[in-house]
Amino acid sequence: MSCINLTDIDHSLDCNKGASGGIVPRVIFGYHEDVDTWPDEPKPDMTVPVEMEKMGALIGDVIMKPGKRAFFFDFTEDVGNFTIAPQGEKYAISFLSTLNITKYGISKKLLGFQNAAANRKLFFIVEDELGNRYLMGDMRRGAYFTGGDGNQTNSTFTEFNQSVMQFTYNSRRVFMYCGETDELLQIATPTPTP
Repeated sequence: MSCINLTDIDHSLDCNKGASGGIVPRVIFGYHEDVDTWPDEPKPDMTVPVEMEKMGALIGDVIMKPGKRAFFFDFTEDVGNFTIAPQGEKYAISFLSTLNITKYGISKKLLGFQNAAANRKLFFIVEDELGNRYLMGDMRRGAYFTGGDGNQTNSTFTEFNQSVMQFTYNSRRVFMYCGETDELLQIATPTPTP
């Protein structure tokens, strides 16, 4: 028996949303350890095959620990990208998500962010130009600052100085994040006990 019901994938994909490229020049991020609850991965029902679309979306929200919050990072428009690439051998395929962002200008705050992110487990929520969101991080694994082209003053007065950063995340499967994001940017309060 199959775990997932196959279905036709027609030309229109998601209600004619199109296929415009690019990501929104704002990501949400935070420390992995500050997350209290992660969304669940869909689980196949071994008695009834699950619809393909349901197997491509996480269930639930990222919820921060009491007193913690996520943060936003605005970067330069049209110079960031996000990819999800298969990796590994046959029968052992996993996925590598890569977020590349560029921020024009070099500042103390930007260097401080790089110091805070270096060698720390993070999470990111990335939104593409079609409104699809992707979560880099889960209960076990986080996203890591893996370099990029670094901080560059460049050579001439007419060139931008900039910081080019890269973050990666390994996962067994790939999903869209359908949870909320606005509340993540506010300090989480403890759940009242009855």
